Order: sequence, then C-alpha cells, then structure tokens
Amino acid sequence: MIGLGFGEVLGAPLFGWVQDKYGNIAASWVCLILSSLSIGGGIWFTAMDEFYFSIAFVMCFTMGFQDGATQVFAQAICGFQFHNQITPFSVFQLVQNVASFFLYIGVGYLTTFPIFQYYFIAIFVYQLLMYMILIFWFDWKKCAPHP
Repeated sequence: MIGLGFGEVLGAPLFGWVQDKYGNIAASWVCLILSSLSIGGGIWFTAMDEFYFSIAFVMCFTMGFQDGATQVFAQAICGFQFHNQITPFSVFQLVQNVASFFLYIGVGYLTTFPIFQYYFIAIFVYQLLMYMILIFWFDWKKCAPHP
C-alpha cells in the first residue's frame, strides 16, 4: 500500500500540471491511458501464481497514480465546466460514495483469480466507454489557459 500512497502523491500534482498545460481533451486521454495501465497491472498481478513484492508495488503505484490523476480531473470538471458548482460536486460525491459502497460489497464475493480478472476486464470496458463519451461527446467549456 506504500506504492498506492506514493502514486497518489505524485499523480495528483503532475496530472494537474498536464491538465493546465494541455487542456481537457488531452487530460482525458492521459486519464484513459493511466486507467488502462492500472487495470492491466491488476490483471497481470492476479494472473501470477506467486507473490512478488516489486510487482505488487508497481501495481499499487499505478493504481494510486491514476486515482490521484482521476480525482484531480473529476474535481476540475465539477469546478470549471458547470455554472453552478454546488450541484456537480454534490452529485459527484453522492455517486462516488454510493457506487463505492456497492462495489466494495460486490468485491467481497470475488473469491477466485479468474473472477478477479473478469472483474478487472468489466471495469476496463466500462471506463473505456465512459472516457470515450467524455472525449467525443462532452461539451467542454473553454477555460482560460495557464502559463
């Protein structure tokens, strides 16, 4: 879990810089790539027969890095893409917490490695679909560029 913490601490500020420098659509692609690497690491880790600390660290680091980046991205969308900031932040917090509650209950029933891999693949397909909707159909507001 140390890798997760390091990933969070590095992912959030680096991604904030990427989003400020290159814009929202490029940031969406970066989030998609980071999430794909993270999920790929989860699939790879569950496919192994033995435990390796270095591979566990890398998997946790990529998950932390993408989580830090995705949280910054979601907060920036809520803060800058809507006229009223109260509603998007409220909906975001509600959906995130309720979804986490049910997903954690569901993960408790995953008992074998193949089921974990199917879970990671389902999460990958879902996140791919959501990022494609965000990249190609979301009506982005123009924000002032940062130096």
